[in-house]
Amino acid sequence: MTTNGTLVTPERARRLKALDVQVTLSLDGCRAAHEATRPQRGGRSSFDDVVAGGHNLLAAGLGLQVIAVVAPENVRWLGESVRFLAELGAKEIILNPAFECA
Repeated sequence: MTTNGTLVTPERARRLKALDVQVTLSLDGCRAAHEATRPQRGGRSSFDDVVAGGHNLLAAGLGLQVIAVVAPENVRWLGESVRFLAELGAKEIILNPAFECA
C-alpha cells in the first residue's frame, strides 16, 4: 500500500503491521523538496504530517520504504533529500523521476 502518511496514526500503523501490510510512504525528501511539490489543499504544508506518519510506521515495527517523486521543482534538493530520508530511517528509497520530455 502506498500512502502520503498524513492519516497514519499510531493505532493505524499497528493495525497495518498486524495485517502484514507492506507500506510505502510517499515523501519527496527534505522539507524544501517536499513542499515544492506536495502542498495540501489551500497551500498548507503536509510535510510534518507525512513525517509523523513515517515515525508511526517505524514505531509499529514496519520497515520504512519511501517513494520520492523527483521533479524540476525539487531536483535541486536531491542529495539533501536522500540524506534526509536515510536519516529518517528509510531502508528503501525509490526515486520516481517526473520530467516531461520535449
